[in-house]
Formats: sequence, C-alpha cells, structure tokens
Amino acid sequence: MLDFFNLQCTTPPDSVGLVAEPNVRGTLSIVWSCLAVLLLCTWAVLHECVPVEGKNKGPPVRLWAFGWRFFDPTPIFLGTYLFLCKTSSFLIAFFAPELFAGKAMGSFYFALQGAKEMKKYIEGKGFEVEWSLRHAFLANMGGWAIDFDACPTEKQISSDPEPLPDLESSPRGLTSSTPENFEPHNTEKEHRQTSQSPPAAAAAANESGGTPFSDAISPLPTPHQVPQPEAQSAEAPLHVSKRQQPDGQNESTSIQEGEDAATEAVRERLVSLRREYREERWFIFPIPKFAKGNWEPVPAHLEQIDKALQAAKDADLGRQSARTYFENIMALRGNIWIVDGAQLQCAHERGIIAELPRVTEQEIMDKSKGDWITKLFALVQVFWLWAQVGRRIALGLAITQLEIMTVAFAVCSGITYFMYWSKPKDVSSRFRIKATRPPTQEDMIEMAKKGPSSVYFRRVPLSIGNDCFHNVTEAKTPYIVGALATACFGIVFATIHFMCWNWEFLSETEKLLWRVSCVLLVACPLPVAFLMIAHWLLRTEYPTGYHGELFVAARRVIEGTYVVARLFIVVESCRSLWYQPSDAFAATPGFSSVPHIG
Repeated sequence: MLDFFNLQCTTPPDSVGLVAEPNVRGTLSIVWSCLAVLLLCTWAVLHECVPVEGKNKGPPVRLWAFGWRFFDPTPIFLGTYLFLCKTSSFLIAFFAPELFAGKAMGSFYFALQGAKEMKKYIEGKGFEVEWSLRHAFLANMGGWAIDFDACPTEKQISSDPEPLPDLESSPRGLTSSTPENFEPHNTEKEHRQTSQSPPAAAAAANESGGTPFSDAISPLPTPHQVPQPEAQSAEAPLHVSKRQQPDGQNESTSIQEGEDAATEAVRERLVSLRREYREERWFIFPIPKFAKGNWEPVPAHLEQIDKALQAAKDADLGRQSARTYFENIMALRGNIWIVDGAQLQCAHERGIIAELPRVTEQEIMDKSKGDWITKLFALVQVFWLWAQVGRRIALGLAITQLEIMTVAFAVCSGITYFMYWSKPKDVSSRFRIKATRPPTQEDMIEMAKKGPSSVYFRRVPLSIGNDCFHNVTEAKTPYIVGALATACFGIVFATIHFMCWNWEFLSETEKLLWRVSCVLLVACPLPVAFLMIAHWLLRTEYPTGYHGELFVAARRVIEGTYVVARLFIVVESCRSLWYQPSDAFAATPGFSSVPHIG
C-alpha cells in the first residue's frame, strides 16, 4: 500500500505582505506541469489541413416516439466526426512526435518553394495579387476550393449532340462489359456534350433513379481492350510496326515498343485500380454523407476521368505512382475541387479559373484560430520546463522519468512551433473560387499530375491529407532529406530518454525494459526512413511494375515495435512517480515563482 505524505506549512503572521513559495513540490504539481507541456506538444501544436465542410443542417429527428419536440443531430454528428479526426492526429503526435517535427519542416519547405513559384508566375503575368508564405501555407492546407456549381455552359452546342451515357442505369454503371468495337471519345465533341452545368447533370442522374455513386462505377475495358489514342500530332513521328518498316529501322522501333509497353502497363494498372475503387474512406470507415456537405459527384466529370484513364500514357503520371495519380484524378470527379498551391496555379494557367484569389493576409488570419500570442505562450511553457530540468541537473536534484519524457516531447514541439509560426491554425472553412468553364480531359490529366502525394492515407476529394507531399519541385532531394530529417528528430527524441539509464527503478526488470525500449527508439527511425525512401524511389521509377508490399510490411513491423517501446516508456514514466527519492520533491530554486502552468 502506498504511503501518503501530507505537507504542513507554517502560517505567516498577519503583518507579512509577501509570502514566498514553499521549497517543496507535490506529486500533482509535477503531473500538472508535465501534462500542460504534453498537451501543448501534442494537441495545441496540431496545425491540421482544412477539414471536410459538412452540412450543418439536416432533416429533423423526433426526440421521442410520441412527442412534438424535434432536433437536428447533424451538427453533433459533424462535430464528433471532426473531433475524432483530430484525435487520430493527436494519438500519432503522442506516440511519434518526431513525425510532426519532420512534417512541419516539410510543410515549411513546400510552402516556401510554392510561394516563390507563385510569385514568379504572378510577376510574369503582370498581376497585382498578394501572395505570401501564409498564402502558400493555406493553399497547401486545401484552403481554396474551385466551385463548378455556377459554372457557365457553352452557347454553341451541336444541333444533334450525341447523348451522354447513363452512368447510373445499372448497378455497375454503363454496361456489364465493354464492346469489342470500343473507341475513345473525341475530345472536342465530348467537351460540347459535357458542358452542361454540374448541378443539372447531377440532378438528371438523381431523377433517373440511379444507385448511389459508390455503386455506380462505370466499368472499364479489360487491359487488352484498352483503346489507343486516335491520332498523333503532326510533330510526333509516325509509329510503324516492324512488318511495315524497311530493314535497318528496327532500332527506333524497339524504343517505341518500350514506350508502348510502359504505356500499356500504366493503363492496365489504372484500369485495375478503377475496377477496385470504392467509396471514400476515413481509415477503414466510409465517410458519412453529412461530412460531404455540398460535394457531390458529377457524371460528366466522371466520364472525362474514365476516358483519361483509358487513354493514359506513362508521361501522364509525372513523378507520381500509378495509385497516387489515380487518387488525384478521382478527387476531381465532384462539383467542388479541393486544390493545393501547385494545382491552383495549374487551374489558372489552363483557364479553369479566371483569376487568382485576391485575399489578404489579414483575411487569412481572421480564419485562423491561433495567433502569435498563443504560440509564444506555448514556447514560454516549453522553455520553462527545459530551464527547470537544466537547473535541477546543475544542483544535483533528482528528476522524474515523466519530466525527462516531457522534455523529449518539448524538443520536437519547439521545432514544430518554429516552422509553423506563419501557418494558419484550425481553419474550418475555405475560400471559394468560381470555375469559368467545365474541365476537359486534358485539364483532368494536368491537374492530377500536379496533385499532392499521400504517405500513409488515401487521397479523398473532400480535403487534402495531413500527410501529403506537394508537387513544387522536380528534384527528389527534398523528399529524401525530409525523411532523413524526421529520422534524426526521432533519434534526438529517443536519446534524451538515455538520461534515465542508471536511475533507480522499482525492479531490475523494469530498468532492463527501459534500457531496451530506449535502444529500440534510437534504432527504429533510420530503417523506417530508408524503407520509405526506397519505396518512394522504386514507386516513382516503376509506377506499375512495383507495388511495394515487402517494403510496406517491413516498415509496419518496425513501426509496430517502435509503438510498443513508446507505450512502455509512457506507462513506466507515469508509474515511477510513486517510487521517487525524497529530493525529487524538492522545489527547483528560483523557478517556483516563475509564471507557468502546473
């Protein structure tokens, strides 16, 4: 049974006006000060991307069976959903704070590079548009959305246009199989056909009594039925088979055959992904309807996407893998496009939007829920903990394992706060930009090529993931450096725990487990970084022939080991508070009177 020590202090006389803090500290004082820093390092440090904009209103529900009271549960459902999404990020930050430090460094680089590229583009066009680092941060957070609801239709429409295929006439879409004489649609004619406004197309699909979009996926042709491009440009050389070529021209033919094989492999992979595609999911759960807000699929956009996948070429992927390209192009099938900075510039270049957004930094900060005072207060609390631990080490006073673990969190948190100083926090709504025309097949391809790449989770059309790399440079160095920097942060985070190597524990077994956990925390980050780099390089070099199951499996095993070691460190740090030496409860001289939490 644990002993409880009740501290008794002498009451000062009435004539005393100023009373100093006692020279001891209690267990709860240690807990509250560490807990405050941990919350600042895990929950308050989160600068999430703009989340889904769900519906704040829905159909009323009867409160009880025979009453007349009604209430709308949609805001409660939406708030709970958004809270769970942020809680998932909180848990990741709690078990691997170095990931958020590395992510903050990557976000800062992508925003800095994106701001430079956009400013260069704006100056080249002669526009008078403000674009700062804060604008680039918001763009990569998904802070701008292109809205096709009010998209104008073309006035020049063919007198006898070919009707659009009914995407939802059957449970699986257009037909149950692809006809043998399948031919790709003509781009110009298709553009005339699909120039109707997205809401009208969606309404027509709904009135036809079709099934929901997740069940109305139009089947694609099998790999041997994938159509080839109709014609080549005048600048491209004509492709002639070996049987039609004179002798001595087989060398150029072999190069062309290699390109054709790569294109065929890309199409086969994209077709396979399209057949396997199902409704958007958050982790393993389908995204609920109330979280989708005003977003809805547009049949005309989906038809453009299907034709782009059927006629895809190896060059369409850029530096992306086939899966990343597929997820990015499928994110464009709705009436609202959530774009990052590179895609926003691409949309303006291609004329999808008439002008770049004219938004000031003040308007962006009005949407932000955090300011420099909040971040400064968090940094002061972090520095207070660092200084207190340093002072206790200098005086030879005992330090608890919980304080050491909190110091490790504070190191990663300090880096994160510094990188996010200009980043908006907890933005919950987007700036809308009206589209000037419906997108074409080429627009879909270019926008998908410029899209972000997710590391862990699937790309969804409702928001941009918090784990995304952004397409701001053709070089591979930033991605490699980012992974290695994250691993280095992890090693620094783990090394701090070695301060408790020779400290007193309740048993020798616990001391051994602490040492093993510290070694595992140091050993795991670099292998994970190397596996991620190898996986990313092979996936971009071989977008169709490499799937990376072995690398992913090995990475998950190492990450699982890391989580178990972190879990033991957390549990042991809390448990050890009950068995501390007496000098651990001596107050740190000069720090009791410094303003802090806890």
